Amino acid sequence: MKYLKEFENHAEYEAFTATTEFIKPNVSHCVNENDVHYNPWTPPMNVITYTATAKLTETTSTGSTNGLHVNSFNGSSGQLTKTSHTFDNGIGEIEFNGDITSIGTNAFRGCIGLTSIVIPNSVTFIGASAFQNCTSLTSIEIPSGVTSIGNSAFASCRSLTSIVIPNSVTFIGVSAFNSCSGLTSITIPSNVTSISDYAFYNCSGLTSVVIPNSVTSIGGYAFQNCTSLTSIEIPSGVTSIANYTFASCRSLTSIDIPSGVTSIGTYAFDSCKNLTSIVIPNSVTSIDKYTFYGCTSLTSITSNAITAPTIGSSTFRDVKTGGTLYVPIGSSGYDTWMGTGDYYLGKYNWTKIEQ
Repeated sequence: MKYLKEFENHAEYEAFTATTEFIKPNVSHCVNENDVHYNPWTPPMNVITYTATAKLTETTSTGSTNGLHVNSFNGSSGQLTKTSHTFDNGIGEIEFNGDITSIGTNAFRGCIGLTSIVIPNSVTFIGASAFQNCTSLTSIEIPSGVTSIGNSAFASCRSLTSIVIPNSVTFIGVSAFNSCSGLTSITIPSNVTSISDYAFYNCSGLTSVVIPNSVTSIGGYAFQNCTSLTSIEIPSGVTSIANYTFASCRSLTSIDIPSGVTSIGTYAFDSCKNLTSIVIPNSVTSIDKYTFYGCTSLTSITSNAITAPTIGSSTFRDVKTGGTLYVPIGSSGYDTWMGTGDYYLGKYNWTKIEQ
């Protein structure tokens, strides 16, 4: 079917028929672009049109809230992409037949009734926003041949409780699992070298994350609002902690910063309310503003640098009163940390001890 005009509801269809003479309701094939294929279901009417860059033999699938729930796509060497849609929650399950090699941008975005999907082993690429806002999706199996998970691919799949990422994956895009609030644990495969910005942002149910030593970069906001995350091990190859990386991870009680880190970004640990202690390696030369803002349980900081890292305004704002700063014997520059201005540690009656 080359031409398809879609309506959100019956009222839109009736309005269209009142203003044009080209309507031919219920025809199977459209003759020209002014013709319409109309599916007269009880509102809401759900239509999803899929096309492929190669040889999909079925390019149109229809489903309704009270109608079709299983959709099958047949083809070979094609990319499945969604070109147009008006749907609510009629698509419940999807299965593929044939050698589809990639799932394109927005392919199933917003299929809020989709509960499960089996991706064929022929797929090597999952595009941006492919399953974004599939809020009822509870499980998904990523084939072992997939090498890339696109930006926002599974964003807001809040019913997703677990997912296994195969070792073939080398790239996880920006916001790939953003707001997957039902996700409780995840293991990142050993071929991934970087975790993109917002990758696990707002995964409020996430309690544990295994990050392989292959990772050398963790993006900004990557774990912000992971409010159930109790611990995390940062790989030794990471050289900087970006802005907001662990902000509002309020279940974190302690964290080890690897010895290769040279800078800690703004708001990196903001509002980590249960963080009680932290050790800063001697490699760190700068700590940005608001880094530990709102860490209201923080009572112990150990900094191993002989020369104190530079700090910004409000770096330690609202830490717990009466804590202790441990620094090396003969170190310098920590008097700035102990000052009372800009919400430094002296404002909260901290004590400095050389050891």
